[in-house]
Amino acid sequence: MSDKKITLFGILLFGIMFLFFQQSYLFHFYYIEQHQLFLFSKEYFYETINTPGGLSLYINEFLIQFYLLPYAGSFITSLLLTMAGILIALICKRLAPNMPLYFLYCYMVLALMFMHFKTNYLIQGTIAYLFLLLALYGYIRMFSFKWRLVYAAICVPLLFYGGGPVSILFAICIILYEMFYPGWHKLSVLLIAVEAVLIAVWSVYWGIMGSFRLAFLPDIYLYEELSSNRVVYELWIRLPILFFIALLFRNRKPLTQKREVMETVLQFLIIGVACWSDIPKHGDSKSVKMKELDYYSRNEKWDDIIEACKTPMVDYAHLGYLNRALAEKGILAEKMFLFDQHGAMGLYSANYNTTLLCDIYFTLGNMALSQEMAFETYLLSTHSGNPRMLKRLIQTNLVYGAWNVAEKYISILEKSLFYKQWAKEQRRFLFNDEAIRLDPVLGDKRKSLVCDNYLRAALDPDTDLFALARQNPDNHIPPEYAGAYYLLLRDSDKFMAMLGKLYDTNDISSLPISFQEAFVLFNTEPDKYEKYAIPQSLIREYMEFQKQSLIMQNKPSNQFFSQFGHTYWYYYTFKKSNQA
Repeated sequence: MSDKKITLFGILLFGIMFLFFQQSYLFHFYYIEQHQLFLFSKEYFYETINTPGGLSLYINEFLIQFYLLPYAGSFITSLLLTMAGILIALICKRLAPNMPLYFLYCYMVLALMFMHFKTNYLIQGTIAYLFLLLALYGYIRMFSFKWRLVYAAICVPLLFYGGGPVSILFAICIILYEMFYPGWHKLSVLLIAVEAVLIAVWSVYWGIMGSFRLAFLPDIYLYEELSSNRVVYELWIRLPILFFIALLFRNRKPLTQKREVMETVLQFLIIGVACWSDIPKHGDSKSVKMKELDYYSRNEKWDDIIEACKTPMVDYAHLGYLNRALAEKGILAEKMFLFDQHGAMGLYSANYNTTLLCDIYFTLGNMALSQEMAFETYLLSTHSGNPRMLKRLIQTNLVYGAWNVAEKYISILEKSLFYKQWAKEQRRFLFNDEAIRLDPVLGDKRKSLVCDNYLRAALDPDTDLFALARQNPDNHIPPEYAGAYYLLLRDSDKFMAMLGKLYDTNDISSLPISFQEAFVLFNTEPDKYEKYAIPQSLIREYMEFQKQSLIMQNKPSNQFFSQFGHTYWYYYTFKKSNQA
């Protein structure tokens, strides 16, 4: 395979992957970025690189910070994978010069790409893999076994220090390489394996590496608190297999042009089939929607969330994003039943990820729980932390007036590239209660602070939301969340009691539409209609609903749905009961 063909292969590979990532995984990169934080400081540099694999981790976090920019995530990932593909092609060309092994090139690149789909994967693994491929390419280009041995002995500690346990894989591959060539003296290459093992064992013995698992296996390239993924092991197994297959073809005679075209077409057909079968299996397509909604939520693009949720939904977390967006726009109780609601778990669930819970509590004004979720998520983030949760910790501590704590977090963010300006702007709030009071966000949250903070595992409208509503009557969100929660549970008694507790009926012009519909449904005292400003037109509409629903006999027609599908009456009568 000529250098020209390898170059063309690299260009095509980069173009295809960039378009694929940009089209199908755009929001994945934004989601990944928030879980790592790169800091421009000497302390951060020395702390990061002063451990095995530290150099690859430093490069990893430097690159990840750019994922915040449009196109950058797709570009960086495609570039890394293309570099790996080109190095693999050069290695195969050296091992089997007369055999174009396109399938093997893509076989490896696909395994790497599958790892990038995983939210618990650090691209440190890909960078370390590039170090490994460069070292292997340098090794097989040397003709003298003596110099290869010296080169390998130097590479092993450098790979371990810069990339981590890829040094073990390097030793395995060069042993496999030497097995295909005669000479008993080449058994001395086993000393390289001994060296790699001793360095790994030494690092664990002296506490430099936390465990043998991290010193010998690719688990170091995954978040430690999350379970290992078998795909990362497949990636390591594939490289020795690639070496073995390529070496089998090392003495093959040059192909005729016709034979080369036929074999190339066949290989690309196999690659196409592999992509068609494996990408859906490893692509984590179930999380694509969640990552999109998470991006909109993070950037307070409420209209985009609402637009994205107009299709039927079954995922409770998706509904959690939607209902939070409706609440932020002040239309939760007004328009929630225009969407495909599925019970109270679509409003709140303890099973939501901590980031979503943190945001929901912040929206409600419960600073204690929002801060707790932010801190928990921050601790679970890799290395230097989570910039998104750092921002939330700064906000909540400013609301509480914990100036020194807020300043500590501001100082951290000021060392970043894309968050330092935001962090600097927060300094104007430090030791300045008046600035907090005048700020539309922080001032409103401070008004909602209650004397007693309720740290509970589940939403409790009878305490948390009622207390927040009474503390800050200007904040309409807690009473709407409480009412919506009871409506989704179909709890008529608590809903009616809530109206009496949280809504001032002496000074109310109109309840939100879903509350009006629920009141008409649950109320048994007609004289109270005027008290809650229930229009006669709504009462007549409910009577029509009752009449037609009896005719439907629990099998609503499309025409009936188009007329009443947006009402609470339809949800109460025809939707399956999904309780929180």
